[in-house]
Order: sequence, then structure tokens, then C-alpha cells
Amino acid sequence: MQFISREKYLYDFMSKKISRFVFPSFFIFLTLSFLQCKKDNSTIPNVYVDTYVYLSQPQYSNLNSVGNWTYIEGYGVKGIILYRKSSSEFVAYDRSCPYDPNAANARISVDASNIIGVDNNCGSQFSLFDNSIVKGPANRQMRAYYADYDGSLTVHIHS
Repeated sequence: MQFISREKYLYDFMSKKISRFVFPSFFIFLTLSFLQCKKDNSTIPNVYVDTYVYLSQPQYSNLNSVGNWTYIEGYGVKGIILYRKSSSEFVAYDRSCPYDPNAANARISVDASNIIGVDNNCGSQFSLFDNSIVKGPANRQMRAYYADYDGSLTVHIHS
């Protein structure tokens, strides 16, 4: 029978305990680091938006009534939905669906109810009034832009 010193016994004991904790922890840390570095393709890119909508122009005349909306093309990622929420408030949303904004046909359109935005590609639905998700699979709201109303005839949409 071979005797080992107390120091060697403690060293072996602690080495085994530490290796049982350190190596799995290190592996978990590396795995999580790689996952965080993975690009999230489900986010709508940040784009600079700065435009004015003049309610006196004929193409925007429907915005003079609460609950109406219009598309603003050429801004945002795939265009903007401008919705009149109240007599003093407008909201603006990007038409890119947050579920899969990279899909070519993932574009939100307003349905016949005039209060729901629908992506016919994935079926996600959003309330234009408060940007809540009405139906998935989207788990994020539409990208919102600032819509500052001067109280008279101009809405400034900006990021």
C-alpha cells in the first residue's frame, strides 16, 4: 500500500473539484459568447428618416379625419404607415415586418378594418392604434418613428 502526502491528496482533491466546475463553466461562457456575436437577422435596420407631411395636399386629405391612415413611400426601410390616432396625435410605423424583415415580400399593409396592419407573408398582425401585436408569429412590435404634429397642417416624421 502506498501512502501519499496530505498536500498531494489535497492538491488532487481540489484539482478534481475545480476541473469539474471550471471547464464546464468555461465551455458555457464560450458558447454564450459565440451566441451573442451571432447577427440577429430579425431586426429592422435603423435608417434615418426626416420628412414632412402636409395635410393640405390632396394625397393626404384622408388624414384630416381621426382613424385614417396613408402610406408614405420612399422613407423607412419599406415605406411608412402614417396613422391619425386622435385629433392631436399621429403615429408612424415602418412597413417592414419585424418577424422576418429580410424577406422580400414581408411588408405590412393596412387591412379593411383600417386599424390593423397585416403582413401577408407570415400572417402577423399589429394594432395601428397602440402598436401591440394582435397575432403572431411576430414577437416584436413594428418599428415606430416620431410623428410630431404642429396642431395645424404639418406632421414631421423622423427617427
